[in-house]
Amino acid sequence: MAILEAMTADRHLPWEGCYNARDLGGLPLTDGGETRWGTTFRSDNPQRLT
Repeated sequence: MAILEAMTADRHLPWEGCYNARDLGGLPLTDGGETRWGTTFRSDNPQRLT
């Protein structure tokens, strides 16, 4: 569980106005690769970004 918690902490992005932003880098792809860090993100509501 500690590894999962560390990965989650590294994914958090402290963007002002967006309280649940994460970097999706390092996630496994079906072809055996993984997503690149700093290129794909998800968040709760990007309209709140300042």
